[in-house]
Amino acid sequence: MWQNRLGGRQDIVGLTITLNRDPYAVVGVAPEAFRGHRTYTSTDLWVPITQHPFMAGPNSLERDRGPLWLEVLGRLRADATLDEANAALQTVFAWLAREYPESNEDRGARAVAFGPVPAYGRAESMMATGALVGLAGLVLLIICGNVAGMVLARSATREREIAVRMALGSGRGRLVRHLMAEALLLALIGGGVGILLAFWATGTLSPAYFSDVPDLSLGPNLTILTFSLLLTLGTTLVFGLFPALRFSQPDMVSSLKDDTGGGGRRVGRIHRVATSAQAGVALSLIVTCSLFVRALGVMERRDLGFEPHNLMLTRLDLSQQGYSTPEAGEAVLNRMKESVASLPGVTSVTVADGIPLDLLGNVTSVSRADRSDETGGRTTVEFTLVGDAYFETIGTPILRGRGIERTDEPASEPVVVITQALAERLWPGEEAVGRQLRFSARFHQLFTHRDVLSGDSARAHTVVGVVGHVASSRATEDWPHVFVSLRQNYRPQVMLVVKATASAAALARPVQSAILAAQPTLPFPSIVSSESLLGRSTEAQRRTAEMAAALGLLALLLSAIGVYGVVAFAVARRTREIGLRMAIGATRAQVLGAVLRDAVRLATPGLVVGALIAVGTAAGMRSMLLGVSPVDPMSLGSAILLLFLVVLLASLVPARRASGIDPMVALRSE
Repeated sequence: MWQNRLGGRQDIVGLTITLNRDPYAVVGVAPEAFRGHRTYTSTDLWVPITQHPFMAGPNSLERDRGPLWLEVLGRLRADATLDEANAALQTVFAWLAREYPESNEDRGARAVAFGPVPAYGRAESMMATGALVGLAGLVLLIICGNVAGMVLARSATREREIAVRMALGSGRGRLVRHLMAEALLLALIGGGVGILLAFWATGTLSPAYFSDVPDLSLGPNLTILTFSLLLTLGTTLVFGLFPALRFSQPDMVSSLKDDTGGGGRRVGRIHRVATSAQAGVALSLIVTCSLFVRALGVMERRDLGFEPHNLMLTRLDLSQQGYSTPEAGEAVLNRMKESVASLPGVTSVTVADGIPLDLLGNVTSVSRADRSDETGGRTTVEFTLVGDAYFETIGTPILRGRGIERTDEPASEPVVVITQALAERLWPGEEAVGRQLRFSARFHQLFTHRDVLSGDSARAHTVVGVVGHVASSRATEDWPHVFVSLRQNYRPQVMLVVKATASAAALARPVQSAILAAQPTLPFPSIVSSESLLGRSTEAQRRTAEMAAALGLLALLLSAIGVYGVVAFAVARRTREIGLRMAIGATRAQVLGAVLRDAVRLATPGLVVGALIAVGTAAGMRSMLLGVSPVDPMSLGSAILLLFLVVLLASLVPARRASGIDPMVALRSE
């Protein structure tokens, strides 16, 4: 900010700048790479937390004990432990619960070690990262299995050569070094090609794909390249050493007499197991991809309860402009609404603190007003503060009663509109319109103009309307919903929601100009389309499907190579046997069918195990599947069918080669 916004002035210390219409003195400049403790976000400036009341007004920490955004950092003494810190925190929060039961009764705190991943959500982030590394590890295992199988097959065909070398005086150690040198040469060539592919692949990726990670560099650096090269060499040593040790001490007499080239069943069994496992891993990846693609399809066909087409919004924080009271904030919002509504192409304008699938969301609990103390009578709901014309603007029809109207003033009876799901839960088989419900005390702490201690939190809200199903703020959730009057429960952090006949791209500039014309002191507003929010709400599912698809296709290709290698090797080992069968009357079709049946039997155990792994993995990610069953017959069936087709195609070439063997040539072959 010093360089880009303030021109790199040398007299910056002591300079006064304006934040939210108030003067602030600059007392220092941080190093360029400094991010504070939030290493995962980009920060422009830091303000003393003691200034929060001046920046947030009534919505500050001095009045509101409800928010949970405050983070506390500390450095342990040299002789202290994390367990001791947590014990001290429990003591402190037990005292807070006794002193402030309305806000702290159910709250606690836990100290965690500082790290690059935020403590809040660290477990989920580590699980997602672990899943990605695990999928990549499965692909690596497939590659290692293929390499080991190829080396086993090649070593088996060289068993006579190795026996001759030993007969001429080569020791076992020299033979192992010779075979490992060949394996390492293969690894270096493959690793070099992999590095070139890595530079090409990361060059095609856009950092915008990972927009939630600041200052992200996608180019392979020295650490990543070194790790990848060492991993390549390490896996080669491990998976190349086994065949080298296995065939560096052959039975010299039988190997020198063997007309078939050696190997036999001891190679085939290991090779077949490895190939079957590859097919199973590929199946688990493809099923995962298919499930997430199905989940995205379900989302596209799902009744969202609103119409996102040509719906746009901009977020506003009026507390930063000093409009924290309901009277001041309402006056500003009315001017903005009138200014935007006068634009050609705008059909409706409203204000709210959220819309469906905006990834924000407010959660509280409600109960029937006549049973508020009943055990287990509370229902967890998502709530949205809305202004008049909200339902008309987002395209949600009112089933019964009415919506939130302009006449619902702070002094009038508190009113809400609820979804049909909540109505059936609170008043099953009865009419909900005209009934009353109560919110939890914490709900009322969110609204800065209220005095909770005066008993305002005990007010019941009357249900004036019922709407159908409305999507929650997150695609993975499906809460019953309550819509509350914004005028009666004012918050300065709101959205201006606009419905138009044109797209957001066409109307963005006129809407921005209209907002600034009504309130010139506002920061330049950013216009976001509801359809873009809809895409963001399923971003995790989309990315998982894309990664699983990429890894699944790679695993599928590798499995096809593995199956081809096994079948081709088996055909080569059985050349004389196949020739003998054809000499005594077997037809080409019979030989072809026998080879294909062997290939299917080869893959079947791996497919069964892979299907079980896929179902278990999907069950662990059930919340992300948007209602799709982990045992989805279409996903499982299509993936298994695809794998069987790949197995048949991969084995078709060696099978045709086997069916075309000349019996006379085969009987003379070695």
